[in-house]
Amino acid sequence: MLSASEVCRRLSCSPRTVWRLLQAGKLPQPVRFNRKLVRWRASDLDAIVKSIPTPDPRPQPKKERPMPQPQPKEQPQSQPKKPKRETPFIDPKDAAELLGVHVSTIYRLVLHGKIPARRLGGRRYLIRKEDMVRFAEGDPVVPVLRVEWRREAE
Repeated sequence: MLSASEVCRRLSCSPRTVWRLLQAGKLPQPVRFNRKLVRWRASDLDAIVKSIPTPDPRPQPKKERPMPQPQPKEQPQSQPKKPKRETPFIDPKDAAELLGVHVSTIYRLVLHGKIPARRLGGRRYLIRKEDMVRFAEGDPVVPVLRVEWRREAE
């Protein structure tokens, strides 16, 4: 004879599910010894467990779906791109790649005057390539004098 908790373990479900299955008529009626003592016959329960279909343990072969063929996109006819103009300046990102350091390091070197740069506004700077190459080789770079431009009070 099996208690409700033993039935739960055999069916791998919760106690509430056992009572729900009993109410739906999917489990055999238990033997009631008194109002609170309820037990199921193991033979009745084993018959129910054996009647439940088990999934096939062998993996099913996957169905091959045909791969969608990409449709060729029509290229809009546009003007040929102009080649980039060679300038004697580089931005801090390119300078960081040249030295193998983080961009914030380049900004710090510029702010401390170790690398001369031209400020374009905000946090945008341009550094001369030849100054960057000299700095990378270890030659002293002539620092740029900082000139603060302020509006005169009217």
